[in-house]
Amino acid sequence: MGTLKKWIPLLIIAIALIGFFLSDLPEYFTLQSLKAHEKQLMLFISSHPILSPFIYIALYALTVIFLLPVGVFLSIAGGFFFAHPLSEIYILIASTLGACIVFLLAKGPCRDLFLKKAGHRLKKLEKNFKKNDASFLLFLRVIPLSPFWLVNMGCAFLGVRLWTLAWTTIVGNIPSTVINSEIGTKLGTIFRSGQEYTITNIFNWRMLFLMLALALLIVLPVLFKKKTN
Repeated sequence: MGTLKKWIPLLIIAIALIGFFLSDLPEYFTLQSLKAHEKQLMLFISSHPILSPFIYIALYALTVIFLLPVGVFLSIAGGFFFAHPLSEIYILIASTLGACIVFLLAKGPCRDLFLKKAGHRLKKLEKNFKKNDASFLLFLRVIPLSPFWLVNMGCAFLGVRLWTLAWTTIVGNIPSTVINSEIGTKLGTIFRSGQEYTITNIFNWRMLFLMLALALLIVLPVLFKKKTN
C-alpha cells in the first residue's frame, strides 16, 4: 500500500496529461485564443493587479508539473500581459517552482525503478555527472537540447541537489525568458494596433542580438571551465 501511495502523484500527472490532449484545452493555449480573449484578460489584470501575478505563476507552475507542452506560450503571454521586468520575474519563478516540484516527485518511485533496471550503469553515470552537474545543467537550460521536463526528471535520477537544479534553472532560463517575454510585448503592440502578426514584424535584429548575448554570457564561462579542467 505504501508503494502504491508513492506512485499516486505520477499517476495523477499521467492522467492529467492524457486528459489535456483529449480535451479542448490545447485550443486555449494559442495566439488566436490570446487575441480573442485579450480585452477580458487585460480588464481582469488591471482590476486585480496583486492577485493576477499569483494566478499566472500558479497556472504556469501547474503546467510544468503536469508536463504540459505550453511553456513557450505562457512565457509569451507573460510578456503580453505584464510589464518588463516583472514578466521575466514571474516566468522564472513559475518555471523554477514547477521544475523543483517535478524533481521532488520524480525523486521517489521513478528513481527507485531506474536504479533497479539500470543498476551499476546508472550509478556510474551519476558519479560522472556529479563532477560537472551545474555546468552541464546550465548548458542544457540555455541550449535546450532536451525537453524541459526531461531535464527536471533526469536530475532526480542522477542525484542532483535541489538547490543546484533551482539556481541553474533560474540563470539558464534567462535568455529564453527574455526573448519570449519580448515576443509577447511585441504581440501586444501588434494586436492593439490592429495589425497582422508575422515573423518579420515580431523578430528584429535587436531581439536576436539580445538573446545571443545573454546566451553567450551564461554559456562561455561553462565552456571555459570545461576546457581548463
